Amino acid sequence: MISEGKMRSGLISVVKDLEEKGFLPGASGNMSVRLNKTTILITPRGTKKGKLKPSDLVEVSLGGRLLRGSKSPSTELEMHLAIYRHVLEARVVLHAHPPFATAFAVAGLPFDHLAPPEMIESLGRIPLVPYGRSSTKELSHQLVPYLKNQHAFILADHGAVVYGDNLDEAYCRMESLEFCAKVAFLGKLISG
Repeated sequence: MISEGKMRSGLISVVKDLEEKGFLPGASGNMSVRLNKTTILITPRGTKKGKLKPSDLVEVSLGGRLLRGSKSPSTELEMHLAIYRHVLEARVVLHAHPPFATAFAVAGLPFDHLAPPEMIESLGRIPLVPYGRSSTKELSHQLVPYLKNQHAFILADHGAVVYGDNLDEAYCRMESLEFCAKVAFLGKLISG
């Protein structure tokens, strides 16, 4: 079992890496880790993620109750909770706005059929989740039917979300998702 301190610092490290890659413009995106069967740590709302410290993370119950922290949890808390409630092995959830994947999401186009097969083998199918208004239960309801067999998603008119068994796996999935989207975009551009 990883200590809470290591989980906090590990999540902040991933957040900073995603921001450096340009996946978290402004105060966008949100990330969380499962502490145990009943609680998660999540990034706070309305903050530039690259400036966060481990102590800024907010502890919340799977029921959505604030347990510890001086800030409010992310406005996308419901989406994170839906994933943790429906996928028991999910330990990390990352929601970001990587440019190429987000462009496909805004255009309403799936891209997994255009991505390199070896990437899709490691990521699985990448569904385009129908539109659900950001920061609402509607978004969570749209996502739930896709959770059973996939680990990476693009959210119509919104961005991308992945989950994993650990920080490295979730981070690699987000990075791979964006790589697939970029290759798909460039392939379409080259082929006309």
